[in-house]
Amino acid sequence: MTDTIQTKKSGVLEGAFWSWLSTVINLLALLIVGKLFAISLNKEEVAVFSLILVWADGFVLFFGYGLQVSIPKLIGGASGEYKGDLSSSLITFTLVNSVAVSLITLLIWGLFLAITSVNNDLLNSSLVLSYFWIVPFLFIVGLLRDVLLANLSGFQVFGKRALGVVIASLLQVLFSVIVLVVLKGKVVSLSFAYIISYLCTVVLLWWYLPTGRYFQLNVVQIVSTIKFSWILWVNTILNYMVQRFDTVVLLFLTGSPAQVAVYEMAKRLTHIASRMLNALLLPYLPRITELFSAKSEDDTKRFFLQSQNAIAIFSFSGILFLPFIQKYIILLLFSKEYFEIITILTPLLAGIIFAVLSGISGQTLIATNRPYMVTITNIGTVIINLTLNFLLVPYMGMVGAGWASLVSFFFSYLIQTIWVRKTCISFDWGKILLPQCVFFCYLLYYVIYPGFFAINFVFVLVLLMISYYFKLIPFEYLILRLLKIIGIKN
Repeated sequence: MTDTIQTKKSGVLEGAFWSWLSTVINLLALLIVGKLFAISLNKEEVAVFSLILVWADGFVLFFGYGLQVSIPKLIGGASGEYKGDLSSSLITFTLVNSVAVSLITLLIWGLFLAITSVNNDLLNSSLVLSYFWIVPFLFIVGLLRDVLLANLSGFQVFGKRALGVVIASLLQVLFSVIVLVVLKGKVVSLSFAYIISYLCTVVLLWWYLPTGRYFQLNVVQIVSTIKFSWILWVNTILNYMVQRFDTVVLLFLTGSPAQVAVYEMAKRLTHIASRMLNALLLPYLPRITELFSAKSEDDTKRFFLQSQNAIAIFSFSGILFLPFIQKYIILLLFSKEYFEIITILTPLLAGIIFAVLSGISGQTLIATNRPYMVTITNIGTVIINLTLNFLLVPYMGMVGAGWASLVSFFFSYLIQTIWVRKTCISFDWGKILLPQCVFFCYLLYYVIYPGFFAINFVFVLVLLMISYYFKLIPFEYLILRLLKIIGIKN
């Protein structure tokens, strides 16, 4: 029995390692491809291709019905002989569903294009309309890829799943180099490169399935899984509306492809920060769930507060150091034409930090079986984000979009944390609000004196001092762990 438990623990740790490694490689690929975009395409072409990807991702989420999130649980919790049937049924449904949605989309697009072709001004003013036929093809392979990755997670085949992510990232880089550097291609050829790389990944992931590599469609199973997934589906759509669809709103309100290109490249940097921070929080949900089950109130409170403060303090410190290196980062990852990123990087990164912090509170609510509170909060977040975009972007451009993102994510963080305080963890507000107050003082200073950075060191010092004095972070424990890692013993 002990050997079995040890084997399971080793499998989980090994799976976590491979998942983390594949994420790092995927992020490196994202940076390389972003650099290729910046040096090979003009800003309008970057904007067009970015919007194509935004629409394709939206289709994947809207017509994925939340299955990408729920499949690991559903297959993982199924009996051995039932796993293969469920997996094959989900994959078959995904294929049929994506093809049907794509055919309907292409028909609607064709009719709309025929109508607008009468009005050349409307057709010429649309940045994406003439390229929209690409979206359904990216949607089909994108949805199949996500569902297959979820299936492999359900089967706990983490190593091969990670290998699939790595190969997909390498293929994306390889095809982008061939199209942009060798062939000097543009939007259409680059889109086909993405479609081919996704398709190769889909075939590979399907081959890696341990069972269920056949096609069948069980309607009862599909209806049952969608009923289970609906709340997750709503949450993914709401997150998409805040984190991705704001680019479409920005184009609608400004009509500027150049601003869209800069905004999307800035969001690539914030996406990397988000992925890395969320990777650090991988053990949070199972651990907080375990503490709630054990009814250990003090340990639960301590773990929640330390998780919140560790992410907040170290992330805020990173933003405070950002002004000294941001120009070099932009030049390294993009080009000097994208120096405008500097104007929106701070609010965008701050927004991502609050999104991650709200994720901690949200996972705490989920651990206590209150996911509906997360959904209600996300609805409010979307409303605030869209409202602020329509109020600020016409006057401030993409800078207004950046601040709208920050305010809406802070709202999400604050409301979900209030829910946690009211329902499951009776923590001291002062232990959480101290770092936030220091950071908001910095944001106020940043708005008034945007070009003077010497005082940033003072803010960092204040953050570290209050965190040490009020024991917001267990510094002694971290130092002991660090010494143990490098082999120094007491």
